[in-house]
Amino acid sequence: MHQVNLAALSPNERRKTSQRFVAKILDVALEALALRAFCVELDVVTDRQIRTLNSKHRSKDKPTDVLSFPNYEAKNGKIKPEKWEQPPFMLGNIVIANGVARRQAKEFAHPLHAEVARLIVHSVCHLAGYDHDRSPRDETRMFAVEDLILDRLRKQKVL
Repeated sequence: MHQVNLAALSPNERRKTSQRFVAKILDVALEALALRAFCVELDVVTDRQIRTLNSKHRSKDKPTDVLSFPNYEAKNGKIKPEKWEQPPFMLGNIVIANGVARRQAKEFAHPLHAEVARLIVHSVCHLAGYDHDRSPRDETRMFAVEDLILDRLRKQKVL
């Protein structure tokens, strides 16, 4: 079962970006990656909180839109939990900055919940071992996987 904390969202923002909506995005993304036995912890935080995390974990003293903290070593969707572990396996943690997401939604001219969905998909791909910073080929691969998941969400009328 996913753990979702949307405390940094306003009550109005939580109407469209609900725990149920977030869980559906996570379920579709994990299913598309053939990782149904996994779950994710997700927190929406303030820009100040993510800036602190970004500084601590990436040595970048500025807010970012999303951070991914994987629990497994993975590459391009291939993950092997330890034999002693039992599902559901905790794939990792996703942290989204509400203020940055809000600004990006405005910049991209789509609603906040659509931006949050995009950030979740991007981060789940990172947790699954995709990395757009490794090489141009890996970037192409990761963005193709993201597009596939976002298309599934549209077809299922989640977005």
